[in-house]
Amino acid sequence: MQIDAKSVARAEEARHHRAEDDYPPEYDRQSGYGPPPAYGGYGPPPGYGSYGPPPGYGPPPGYGPPPGYGPPPGYGPPPYGYPPPGYGPPGAYPPPYGPPSGPSPGYGPPGGSGGASGRQTGTLKSFNPKHGFGFIDCPQVRHRFSRDVFVHKAQIGDLEVGEELSFILDTNKDGMPQARDIRRSDGSKPGPGKKGGEDAPAANGGDQAAKKRRRGGKGKKKPEDATGGDGKACSHAQLLAFMEPQGLDHGSYAFRLLCLLSVAAGDLNVESLLSSGRRAQSLPEGFEINETLNGSIPITVIPSWDIFLGFSDRQKSISGRMSVNVVFTEEAEALVERPEQMVDVVNFGSGSGDINSLGKVKLWDPVAAQTALSVNKIYAGEFSQSLYPYDLACYPFDIKIMRFKIALQAPSSAFYRLALGCVGEDSTKLRVDPTGAVQECTWLVNKSLVNFKWENFTCTMENSATMLCAMKGTREWAALLKTYMWPSVIYGLMGFNAFALGVKLTMPRVATTMLALLSLTNLRNQVIGLLPVSQTTSWMEEYFLIAISFMFLNLLGHAASFHLDATERHHTQKIVNKFNLWGMLSIFICIVVGRLHVRQCPLMDPGVTVLMTVVAAVVTVSILLFLFWYHRAAFREVGRKITEQVESLAHLKDDDRV
Repeated sequence: MQIDAKSVARAEEARHHRAEDDYPPEYDRQSGYGPPPAYGGYGPPPGYGSYGPPPGYGPPPGYGPPPGYGPPPGYGPPPYGYPPPGYGPPGAYPPPYGPPSGPSPGYGPPGGSGGASGRQTGTLKSFNPKHGFGFIDCPQVRHRFSRDVFVHKAQIGDLEVGEELSFILDTNKDGMPQARDIRRSDGSKPGPGKKGGEDAPAANGGDQAAKKRRRGGKGKKKPEDATGGDGKACSHAQLLAFMEPQGLDHGSYAFRLLCLLSVAAGDLNVESLLSSGRRAQSLPEGFEINETLNGSIPITVIPSWDIFLGFSDRQKSISGRMSVNVVFTEEAEALVERPEQMVDVVNFGSGSGDINSLGKVKLWDPVAAQTALSVNKIYAGEFSQSLYPYDLACYPFDIKIMRFKIALQAPSSAFYRLALGCVGEDSTKLRVDPTGAVQECTWLVNKSLVNFKWENFTCTMENSATMLCAMKGTREWAALLKTYMWPSVIYGLMGFNAFALGVKLTMPRVATTMLALLSLTNLRNQVIGLLPVSQTTSWMEEYFLIAISFMFLNLLGHAASFHLDATERHHTQKIVNKFNLWGMLSIFICIVVGRLHVRQCPLMDPGVTVLMTVVAAVVTVSILLFLFWYHRAAFREVGRKITEQVESLAHLKDDDRV
């Protein structure tokens, strides 16, 4: 199928007319909202004029307002473009504001006050043209309602922020203050908005022809035929317009049916059509988010680590209380009822039962000149570190970095963006972008808790929807050495010193070595209970494995000593005892220190570990040389006997040959 530029332009123009209607543009594409086709621009049916049907004639059945909402039947829509009752999308105004509870002047019943409280004076405090509403600062109203006065964009006209005005105070069905019949300080009405007649309602001098085209009334252009006006079936742009909730403004049911048949016949690629017209979102099939929002509403997050409760290497987690202060403007509540719930700590693993949200606190944002809300969320429980590197090779001489990922929950990142707040006496801004937004901030901790000495709590912005906080801690290894290493040294010395006992004390020698072996095994099991099974063997675990292996070698040494004594080779038996006592002990120390140096632990200076390894090696070699020198006569005797045996074996072989 051919796609012509004219058809695309016409369809895009129709979409722009709908997007510029009086209700905020973010609801233009929401399915199920907006007026029925016969009432395209919110105007009355043809024949009822431009101010609604005569008294007593409400909208057709099925289009009336829900009970208690909007003006009474028979009174036309309020001025300045409020959506008529029953047609406006829910949530078009920020909670707790909504459509006025009563009719506006000129449309309501005679003498009806509509909940007005008299004319008030104030200043236009803020206005968001994208969402179509603003707020008026009025001390009298604030004293009464503890909030600013809501005002719709059509009531504002060409007023500027900071301009003084007067208005009639009204309230909605929830009792919240709203403004109507706005006048300048000199009593004149505001002029049309910046978009002129297109933005102003038809009842106030707007473009009547454009409004009629949108309503389907008089002045509407002649609908194009089912061929799209150029003899072609259904263009991509026309089908895209038809897929809007309101359908094609200029299309008939026959034209719509032809479009669907074109899709069924394969003339149009629906997938490419959707991808060209909308921004992809991670949403269930059939749902989408208005692309005009584009992550424009900031949510400031101020994280802090409050209390340390525990630390587990085996579970790879840290326990404590973390506070996340969420600050946002009132416009954020126009999209989500509780925006603070969209901010979450991703690796918090204790469940929602341990997350508490405190009450909202109202703040004043001098930059945006509007009210902001602050909510403090408390996370008390375990924060998992399974998603991040967790090395225990140098345990207990290691440094740990605990990480906390704070992110916007999908799909709120389509209309919210995170901002990092850097406040507090101990806070320091480490990095700021050219716009002045904080990209990295750190808070001083400097505490020794749960066997670690913690330094700073630092948060860094990763993107507009994610920030990563980290806290560095140095393990206090002295406590672990006192708990596990010192007892193991005592048990090891017991196992080696068993060779100092006489060879006749068979049971005490073996029992002492067995006691050392079992005690070292028990200590190793306790250490294993602290560490993950799947991790690389830590230095402390390797130390216990080496010690247990040497205790087993000591048992073999006892057996050799008893055998030599039974065969009356007493001098050789003494050499075995001395070698197991001093030689094996020095070799054990040399291996343990060497393995510590190989691991290059951050808390151990490489120069120190090298020196320890060299000293241990020199001592081991010295002890072995001393043993050989001290028992040189015995070694000569052993050498002589070995030589005699070899010679006798050689003579026997010669005799056999003869």
